[in-house]
Amino acid sequence: MKAILVLFLMLQVSVSAQIVNIENKRIYDDTSGWSGAIDGSFSAQQNSALFYNLGLRPRVQYKTRKNYFFVLADLSYTASKSQT
Repeated sequence: MKAILVLFLMLQVSVSAQIVNIENKRIYDDTSGWSGAIDGSFSAQQNSALFYNLGLRPRVQYKTRKNYFFVLADLSYTASKSQT
């Protein structure tokens, strides 16, 4: 038993986590079923080359009396004439 304890102490793994508050991203409505929203952005920047940036932030939720499912995404696409 002591050998197992020593083995666990020697093989200690460091684990880290981060808590993110997403309450302001929820879609507040009283109805059950599907609902969603999408935010979008587009920008163009001229440096030595012309860069385009497209961003989408979709949110989808499904709500029942007992359950609440919520999906977030943050999609970004950046490109120039010669590189993506």
